[in-house]
Amino acid sequence: MILIIAEKPDMGRKIATALGGFKQEQGYLKSEHYYITWAFGHLVSLAEPEDYEERFKMWNFDDLPIVPKQFRLVPNKDTQKQLSLIKKLALSSSRIINCTDAGREGEAIFRYIYEYLELRLPFQRLWISSLTKEAITQGFRNLKDGSEYDNLYKAARSRSTSDWLIGMNGTRAFTTKFGGSKNVISIGRVQTPVLAMIYDRHQEITMFKSRTYYTVVVELQQQQVNYSGTLHIDEPITEKLTVDKIAQTVQGKIAKTISYESKEALEKPPLLYDLGLLQTEANKKFGYTAKQTADIAQQLYEQLEAISYPRTTSNYVAADNLAVMHEIFDLFKNSNYSSFTINGDKCYVNPENKNLCRPDKIEDHHAIFPTEKIPHDLTKDQENIYSLIVKRFLTHFYPPAKYKLHRILSIVDQFEFKTNIKELISLGWKIINEEKNNNKNTEDKGDKSTEDYDLRSNFAFNEDELAVCTKANSKTIETKPPGYYTEGSLIDAMKKAGKHITNAELKSEMSYIQLGTPATRTEIIENLKRKQYIIVDGKKLKPTDKGNTLVEMLRNLGLNVLTSPEMTAKWEQRLSEIAVGSASDIAFSQVVVKFTEKIISCLKNGTSTISQAKFMNTIGNCPKCKNQSIIAERFAYLCTSTECDFKINSMQYGKELTSKNISDLLTSGKTNTISFKNKSGKVYKAKLMLDAASMNGKLTLEFVNKNIKR
Repeated sequence: MILIIAEKPDMGRKIATALGGFKQEQGYLKSEHYYITWAFGHLVSLAEPEDYEERFKMWNFDDLPIVPKQFRLVPNKDTQKQLSLIKKLALSSSRIINCTDAGREGEAIFRYIYEYLELRLPFQRLWISSLTKEAITQGFRNLKDGSEYDNLYKAARSRSTSDWLIGMNGTRAFTTKFGGSKNVISIGRVQTPVLAMIYDRHQEITMFKSRTYYTVVVELQQQQVNYSGTLHIDEPITEKLTVDKIAQTVQGKIAKTISYESKEALEKPPLLYDLGLLQTEANKKFGYTAKQTADIAQQLYEQLEAISYPRTTSNYVAADNLAVMHEIFDLFKNSNYSSFTINGDKCYVNPENKNLCRPDKIEDHHAIFPTEKIPHDLTKDQENIYSLIVKRFLTHFYPPAKYKLHRILSIVDQFEFKTNIKELISLGWKIINEEKNNNKNTEDKGDKSTEDYDLRSNFAFNEDELAVCTKANSKTIETKPPGYYTEGSLIDAMKKAGKHITNAELKSEMSYIQLGTPATRTEIIENLKRKQYIIVDGKKLKPTDKGNTLVEMLRNLGLNVLTSPEMTAKWEQRLSEIAVGSASDIAFSQVVVKFTEKIISCLKNGTSTISQAKFMNTIGNCPKCKNQSIIAERFAYLCTSTECDFKINSMQYGKELTSKNISDLLTSGKTNTISFKNKSGKVYKAKLMLDAASMNGKLTLEFVNKNIKR
């Protein structure tokens, strides 16, 4: 018999359907030649410090750093039964096929099980990018030897152990020095630099001083066309009186063209989605968090088999994907998306199209695109994400959008005015786009001067014809700070982490380096929220007092490298090199251990006047003991006093409370009106009331629309 191990039960059942002939057993599926069983994500993880020595149960700074000579693996909670089943089936098998997700984390899931159970059977690897029946059967015809992925496992394990060393030691060190039992100060190899990015952006906005300057905008009229122009000067004008005089001078005067150039420009379809780009655009368009988008994409892939593997880092496909893309395009001709295929042509999806086909840009998986299985009855959220993916896919069956760019320099009196016109010649792929933007992220723009073009059609300009200045107005321009990160723009910034490196030499060498992976970026953001380092204000990500204090302290202690993408970016690059066999995992481990020792040394020898209170996100005074403050923990808001049991659970009546809600309760005894949902999904509005009599943190509802029952 051959044992197949899938990552999740659902994938196991899909494999059984593709191969055929299976019957259900207790915890597994069986056919004439195969057993199929599964993990539930990670069944096994790296052991906690106390698993090595009992004394590590108590957090003590003097025990640090904790550096295991050999990292151990332990079963996760409630997984022993499944591990025993896998062991039993393996003993009745001649070999194993690893069918976990085709990526670094999927490899780790299988290898940790294999290592923990001390299996010695030969194993093969199924490596596919979609879960359709065709893709699975094709993958089984092309199974790889498991040893081909040894380096990928080394990279996965190196990532886990480096995160363990930095996280376990850093968190224990800072918590014992500055935190406490009710205030864990979490440190992470990737998490902390990402927090610093949010902190730095907040500081940049807070410290920003707006500058005001002025210009003149004119309307120029030829016989066949009118166009606007902006005063062309070398230095900005800071006196409004100056531009007012210019406007008065040029009003009604003749304009002569002193230079004119035009050229054709092509705008290619936007790149296919990787997970990060999908998260960025879904956040911008639908307001989804990174986690929501990742979860929805996983549903479309795993449950509905409607898209290819979503946790990819690539925006390109390989030549052998093109034939199936042609087939999928034909299928969409008889779907709800048929109107977007009418003028499309498969000739544009070819190996010479470097905006699409770049095998050299693919690591594990190609870009996300729809599969042959077109789904029906999607939820609204699933439809939103699926529609983004389908439309992006279909744009590549159209030619580039074509424009004619006009650059005009006019002189009126003695003053020059510049005009930039973008004349639309043909829409090309943009016939699919419902929006007028060019897929540019404008939420994150700071004080950057960009040359804008006015979009026009049928711009019949004659450079030899004089024009009349029919209108001239002064215009006030105020510089603006950069925008706060949103989850979408933060994901994008993590993908471009190399650009945040301050060292000029390293910046040029490492401009392509990324923070985290598609599989980890979502969880990093969620961790920062759970650990109260950041809050979400609308779409804006802002650091809390706790987050601000941590970044400032790390920099004061000389641990700037923990708050910069530089070190983490270097390590991510090294992990990528380990995965392809061009770097040593042993050498990497030695570097991580030395850095861990440096963290402890800096804390041991450094001095700081920052108190524990600085690391607490204090929301208000405790209404019960009156002596201490209320702080936010992961699942509750509670008193900082070890002798006071006042606590308000974060989740109330199906709604997660915000710090603002708690502040209102502490100051006035009630919240503002909040929207809740009852069990049938109907929305009702109510205020939460603090039970002042019992002082146990119990909250009751004061209904606003009393006709709807909870």
